[in-house]
Amino acid sequence: MTPKTPTSKINTDLRRKAELRLIKRVGPLPEGNENIQRWAHEIYVYQIELEMQNAALLEMQAELESANRKYTDLFENAPVGYATLTPAGIIQEINGTAASLLGATREKLKNTHFVTHIRPDDSDTWNRLLSNIQRSDTDMKESTELTLLRKDGGVFPALIMIQSYKGVGDKENPHLRLSFINRSVEGFTRQEASE
Repeated sequence: MTPKTPTSKINTDLRRKAELRLIKRVGPLPEGNENIQRWAHEIYVYQIELEMQNAALLEMQAELESANRKYTDLFENAPVGYATLTPAGIIQEINGTAASLLGATREKLKNTHFVTHIRPDDSDTWNRLLSNIQRSDTDMKESTELTLLRKDGGVFPALIMIQSYKGVGDKENPHLRLSFINRSVEGFTRQEASE
């Protein structure tokens, strides 16, 4: 006797539930040719199984859409600037907070090198940080303080954290996650809170 796999147990449970629904829906099949009765029964059960699978898929889709909305909202409305970068430091995705801190629209920031938003005095620090991450064979985190440039010419001190994710997505093309906060606002808030 072959042991049942988890999939066969699911299929058996699904079939049993479908047969119970069939009995509730149409009652016993009318008397007649045994082969026709057996085939009719199989077709009805199969139809009910498909309906049940479709209902389960629609429920799962609704749950996934809800989770997607939740995490999109978290990313978009976080009090921290977030961006996804290529290993070379090119912005692929950026949230509204980061765009606001840099004083530009997301569309203008996407596909730009993040180093162009760093004060030239700090670009060597950024390049070393990026190089350390690129040379690493494992996922790693690095952080530093840099002065970032706003599109309007203003500058602000920022605490930068960058993480590499080599195991997520395309393993041949790992990506980097960048988060940053405006340190001048953070310092002001801490001072205000202590008063």
